[in-house]
Amino acid sequence: MRLDGKSILLGAAAAVVALLAVGALLLGVASGGGPKEQRHRTLKLASGRSLEVTMLYLGFGDDHSQRGAVDDGIGVEYVTASEGGARDNETAEVFDAIRPLAESLGLGSVSISAFPSLLRKGHYQRYAYSRDAAGAWTSKRSDEKVFANE
Repeated sequence: MRLDGKSILLGAAAAVVALLAVGALLLGVASGGGPKEQRHRTLKLASGRSLEVTMLYLGFGDDHSQRGAVDDGIGVEYVTASEGGARDNETAEVFDAIRPLAESLGLGSVSISAFPSLLRKGHYQRYAYSRDAAGAWTSKRSDEKVFANE
């Protein structure tokens, strides 16, 4: 059996790359210890209050590859310490800040989720705003729970 120098060198290089990849993977898994806070931006409301917005996204209506533009909407997630009626009023202010964007894009729905902390876990409130053909907005509140990290 004859050994080729190039083959040995390529095999050794591939083994080193594989070991480095496994080491990086193990280091990445090992360093993922505790819960991480989400990145956030501050939103200044018309009332002068400031809130921490953790997510703002444009959601396209697509159910099993059946495009439904009527289901397109904007989603907002923010952090609040308010409870009950105060949270409802605060969310209405968030909606008033986002509504011009939704209307300028011709969207008929806005989803706003109010979380108690930046950790995005546990119970939260979701407010679903929808616009009818006449252009009037209505909202519906529901209590939700994040199950992914419990």
